[in-house]
Amino acid sequence: MSVIYDKLSFMRRLEGEGLFSRTQAEALTEAVHGALSETVCTKADLAALKSELKGEIVGARGEAAQARTDLSRDIAQVRADLGHDITQVRADLGHDIAQVRTEMTLIRADLKLWMGSMAAALFASLGGLMTVFKFLVH
Repeated sequence: MSVIYDKLSFMRRLEGEGLFSRTQAEALTEAVHGALSETVCTKADLAALKSELKGEIVGARGEAAQARTDLSRDIAQVRADLGHDITQVRADLGHDIAQVRTEMTLIRADLKLWMGSMAAALFASLGGLMTVFKFLVH
């Protein structure tokens, strides 16, 4: 940053008003010059900074727009994948439910057969016991 500052005029003014000796005026002039050159900026400095910031803002907006586009694409892909996964799970569940129903039907049939044979065995045993009991009682 360059500041237009007339050091010689400033130093002469300090000396001319009798407030400072030449050495003091030179020291103060250098101190003021150092402070101004480090802390004060010109209109050109501000314009350059403004232009730089505008460029960074445009770049950031472009990056944000690209991030939105990428995010929208990623969300659409996740939705598609999720929809496919849900369809697959439904198909698998439907298949598993049908298989369980078939197995339950087979178990029901086996159970009916077993119960029928148990009933027949029970009646045969009871019939045999009654026959034995008839012979024992007579």
